[in-house]
Amino acid sequence: MEISQERFVIRTMYETHIDAMRDIVIGSFRLLRYTPIKFMGINKLVHIMMDSDESWNDFGHRLVPKDLWQGILKNPGTRSLAVQGERIDKLKGYLLVTIQPSTTQLGIDVSINDHYEVDKIDTTMGCDEIINILEEKWPFSIKTANDIIDVLYSRLR
Repeated sequence: MEISQERFVIRTMYETHIDAMRDIVIGSFRLLRYTPIKFMGINKLVHIMMDSDESWNDFGHRLVPKDLWQGILKNPGTRSLAVQGERIDKLKGYLLVTIQPSTTQLGIDVSINDHYEVDKIDTTMGCDEIINILEEKWPFSIKTANDIIDVLYSRLR
């Protein structure tokens, strides 16, 4: 857990703990309901192991075709790719998918940021609106992140 005046972050490495983590956030901010929160991200980070250097390179080449870079860079390689899309649920915010090579193992890291914003940023007081969004959208957000990761992986294998 990481808490500062501008940011509250809670994370887990265990899939079985994510609902308890959500409950901690909801319970904390129901008690601190006057805390102004105007933005929220529900984030998921997944490491996908690759079988070989060849499959790892092929994944990057399919995400960012290297033909475009011929004559511009010598031996181009994908370091990071971020793609942002609109929300489909009419709430303010966006979905941001970031893909980059793993720094620890042969594989890639996929990050999904399901970003929400309150309806009226300038006049919102407290955190009730964001906490209500968290309660309502949590299952949808987790499913969306899992679906994005599954579809990307199946399309790029």
